[in-house]
Amino acid sequence: MALIKSLALIKTLALITSLALIISLALIKSLALIKSLALIRTLALIISLIKIFRERKVADIPCYRSTFLASTSAGLAGTMAYFLFTSKMKEAFRAGIGVFAVVTLGYWSVYVYYLD
Repeated sequence: MALIKSLALIKTLALITSLALIISLALIKSLALIKSLALIRTLALIISLIKIFRERKVADIPCYRSTFLASTSAGLAGTMAYFLFTSKMKEAFRAGIGVFAVVTLGYWSVYVYYLD
């Protein structure tokens, strides 16, 4: 139990440190005040989303398992097919990530639509 608490503390400290580093880098590069405030709001939103996903079990998200399995296998198949036809590894990875994103959004949208 103490190990879990210390890991949670380390994650929180890492988030705070990275937030401070990003803010200081933004100020060093002399961004406009509006841009730095937008950056802070964006980081706050990301941190709140991380907290939500840390507290929520993945199994509670509707349709997550089947969507993730379908999109992962489609992304891998897309990567391999693109690489076999072009022999360009960097572009194959980009194509695979694109296939993963499209299949994830499409599959999840249809699944949730028919679930309701």
